[in-house]
Amino acid sequence: MSFQGFDKLDLTNVEVGSTSMMEAGINLLTVSEFEVKPASSNPNNKVLHVTFSVEGGGEIKQFFNVHNANPEATRIGLEQLKRFLIAAKAEDPNRPATLVKGLKVKADLQKGKPNQEGRSYLEIKRFFDAEDSDAKASSPPATAENSGVDIPNDDIPF
Repeated sequence: MSFQGFDKLDLTNVEVGSTSMMEAGINLLTVSEFEVKPASSNPNNKVLHVTFSVEGGGEIKQFFNVHNANPEATRIGLEQLKRFLIAAKAEDPNRPATLVKGLKVKADLQKGKPNQEGRSYLEIKRFFDAEDSDAKASSPPATAENSGVDIPNDDIPF
């Protein structure tokens, strides 16, 4: 069946299931997919793409630099990867190849910096053991809306 145009779109036979919006805070995640891919900015750099299903609905992705021309980017990416593997209780956190589908971990999801369109999306800020009942979400960054402090808009264009 080919696309006949938006004006011909018919949703009569489409069933709408219950959906759940992911919320900021501590969420239980399960590894559903992972793959090492070339970085979009430089195909010589390699990034581990991990997709997590979120308990209650939805999915979120995390990208770990595993090889980068910038040694600092590699160091940070590998450190983040090891933190994740430790929290997820991977068979051997020193060997990322032990990553398997189905590993569970808790994560602190918070809104990231706004993109070029001014939208911000949830990002993984920290990982916790899936059984950690003391896992606490970090405070969102202060903004004019949630800081409790009047921040004047002085229209200075910089």
